[in-house]
Amino acid sequence: MSVLRDILKEEYDRLSALREKYVDELKCLPKGSISAKKRNNKNYYYLAYRVGNKVKFKYVGKENSDSLKALKVELSKRKELEIKLIQINKQINELSKSINEK
Repeated sequence: MSVLRDILKEEYDRLSALREKYVDELKCLPKGSISAKKRNNKNYYYLAYRVGNKVKFKYVGKENSDSLKALKVELSKRKELEIKLIQINKQINELSKSINEK
């Protein structure tokens, strides 16, 4: 039984390290969503995010701008990492129950 416990412990450690890596990556990526505002028949794009209870807007650029494309990539990467982090947390919880780790 100790071999199985050792394998589960190694997997627990691997997932914990991976979780820390994902959390560090998430800190570098922007939070929020893209908001479009139309003025004079032109679309202007903003990053909408919360600070406390208030919603703040940061100007990103016009349609088809490089900064808007880069922001879309970063936001999609953040969403993927958040999904992976949820899955890892579930796996860690299951492993901790199996090996009695808290």
